[in-house]
Amino acid sequence: MNGKTTETRLLYKRFYPDGSLISRGYLNDKEQRVGSWVFYYPPSRAYPNGIPHIKISYRDGKKHGKMKSWTNQGLLVYSARYRNGELDGRARTYNKSGKLMEVDYYKDGRLLYSKRRLAGRLVLLPRVPSVPLVQLPERDDQRDDGPFEV
Repeated sequence: MNGKTTETRLLYKRFYPDGSLISRGYLNDKEQRVGSWVFYYPPSRAYPNGIPHIKISYRDGKKHGKMKSWTNQGLLVYSARYRNGELDGRARTYNKSGKLMEVDYYKDGRLLYSKRRLAGRLVLLPRVPSVPLVQLPERDDQRDDGPFEV
């Protein structure tokens, strides 16, 4: 034996009511997503078999690796990389013509800096310091006990 353990993978598929595919990927023996997963738009007259909406990789239930997203016409609109469930590296956003419009740079889920297309070129945006969110204590007169009464 080479000392490596093999992981059991179960092919998992979800379907729309008409029988076309919603998603396809693998689960490990802990029922966590692993490997490549594809999520599909609902089928239409133009695309009877559906077309991919998102393709993403997982490791032990966390996003890990490449992620891409397309319009329902099949045009790439977003691509990014994940590491252990966090954005890591470049995240690119494209317009409907396929032109690169934004690039965000992440490290361990934290946004380091961004570039946006302005006047025909990518421009580095000034970094805005992150402000931690503060959870205020709940007062009795501010509680939300359900839907609004009309």
